[in-house]
Amino acid sequence: EIEIDAPSASSIGGVGVYLYDQNNDRIMLIDVADSWSGVDDTGVAARYDFANGTYVTTPVSWPSYTPQEPYYETVSLFRNETGLFGDAPRVGTFLLLEHNEIENDREIHRIVVYFRGYSTNPAMDPLRLHDIRLDFSASFDALEK
Repeated sequence: EIEIDAPSASSIGGVGVYLYDQNNDRIMLIDVADSWSGVDDTGVAARYDFANGTYVTTPVSWPSYTPQEPYYETVSLFRNETGLFGDAPRVGTFLLLEHNEIENDREIHRIVVYFRGYSTNPAMDPLRLHDIRLDFSASFDALEK
């Protein structure tokens, strides 16, 4: 659950949840950020990074809302027998990888939460990450077939 509020067009900030493998290379990320100075919108994206340096990403969303309504939503990455998906309310669910494209030899070893601003613009308030949950409820034997 991530909350981000753009009370004015000059405040900028972002929250990212990054998952790293055993070699400290990024595997996946979920990013929620104010788009840029001068716009009261929030961008949401999920991304998978391959070991070779290439990546796939969901389209970046720009859900419309008034500045009085903070973006307070659950954004997720999930894997099932079909593949790996990114999901964000107001945006939808997007297939990132088919199940046979996932690099099963890479394991999550580290989680990094990254809060950021941009340039000299004031940071947003609130800029909060309310909850991180990793849920491994699927059978990985079934996923590797």
